[in-house]
Amino acid sequence: MNGVLMSNGIDAISIPAAKVQAFNEKMVQFYLTKDATGMALFLIELSRST
Repeated sequence: MNGVLMSNGIDAISIPAAKVQAFNEKMVQFYLTKDATGMALFLIELSRST
């Protein structure tokens, strides 16, 4: 995923170890539902906490 983002001028995503489980759960839900809302909210929250 990071390679695709970076090749399109978007910074890579780095998930802190403490958030990996939540990230994985959000990704599974995204893959199953095709609804990116939960993942988007997670990434927004993550970007605000760094």
